Amino acid sequence: ADGRPLPAGAPFRPPAARDGPTCLVHRLRIDPATREREASSGARMLAVHDLLLRPRTLPRRTTVVFDVPPGTVVTTAWPGDPREAVFEPAASVHRFPSYVVVGPRPPDVLDLPGGGLRVAAVGDPFGEDRSAVSALARDAARALVSIYGRFPRRHMALFARPSTWSETVGFGQLTRGGGAAVSLSVAPRARAEDLVGGWTATHEFLHAAMPFAEDPWLGEGIASYFTEVARTRIGHRTEAEGWRALEEAFERGRRRGRGLPLGATSRHMHALFAYQRVYWGGAAICFLLDVEIRRRTANREGLEDAVRLLADLLDAPRTIPAERILARWERRYGPGLADLARRHLDARGFPDVSAAYAFLGIVHDGGRTRLDDAAPGAAIRRAIMAPRPLRTARDLRDRLAVAEQGEGPAAVGVQLGPHR
Repeated sequence: ADGRPLPAGAPFRPPAARDGPTCLVHRLRIDPATREREASSGARMLAVHDLLLRPRTLPRRTTVVFDVPPGTVVTTAWPGDPREAVFEPAASVHRFPSYVVVGPRPPDVLDLPGGGLRVAAVGDPFGEDRSAVSALARDAARALVSIYGRFPRRHMALFARPSTWSETVGFGQLTRGGGAAVSLSVAPRARAEDLVGGWTATHEFLHAAMPFAEDPWLGEGIASYFTEVARTRIGHRTEAEGWRALEEAFERGRRRGRGLPLGATSRHMHALFAYQRVYWGGAAICFLLDVEIRRRTANREGLEDAVRLLADLLDAPRTIPAERILARWERRYGPGLADLARRHLDARGFPDVSAAYAFLGIVHDGGRTRLDDAAPGAAIRRAIMAPRPLRTARDLRDRLAVAEQGEGPAAVGVQLGPHR
């Protein structure tokens, strides 16, 4: 703040605070951080992680103020006051990637149960008509709410960039720095009907409802499993079609093995290029965990309720090991869940879901799927693909308090009423 330049190539140590907190003022050229530019309006998509320092000791509070010309709007997932361009991102902004869009056009804001979504599209090919991007955002947000009963965050952002190598959505990414933002590469000429109901946007949105899992099989497995469930819950297909789509995805995972146990494949997923195996092998484990949790709670709770217990870790500035997540779930639902996951992670074959299919009454016969309502777990099967009731903020706080107190599965039927 006193104007001294930072020493090039040397570690920077902020001065000790004497009369209050230390303030670092960044004045930076934004051109190197620009990821997308709209020449006609001057809008830019900036990689904030290329701008901020990464202190070894995280600050107790971070305030980001954008000094922008009149008529310029900053769109971000961070909490704060967009009108004044003053934001207070979570400490994760110093650890994980994050993006903002700066330009003359305000974002579309979708008000959802429990929070809001800010939608910004940057790039000349989109032009003035961005209705397809808005339809995509609404559909992905509906899918997210269908799983968790409400929007899991007060604020979230969607950034759309033009894609020239896909007819719909070519690529998606969730960034967690300071908050949750989804970046999508969208075909500029795609129509709303081409985008609604797609896999990529829904998958990335579902990542925003859980913490950053250290183990890819769990983070990607939950998002992949619920992507198939959510698209069924919001009416893009029938229940039988939903189970068929999930089995076809499992089959892709079965074919893409690398001869290693799933746990080892997950640890080296990028080097092995084993995404199908890890995503869908993890999804199969998550499916089995969902069935087991519902069986233990007489179908009163499922895996989405277990994920909701992790709300306090959503913006953690670090990855969360799967062992810690499974341990928290075992405090709620009883022991054995970690053993279930470990058994499949240590095996070289794809997780065997045949017993769960038989219990639920799911019969795959060639290219057809038949549902048996006389099966002992038919009610659980229907509940997995059925819409969930909206949740209140008080309900979520109560559930989190139960999880932190470590109450076991015997309390489930007393604490929570059945879903209607």
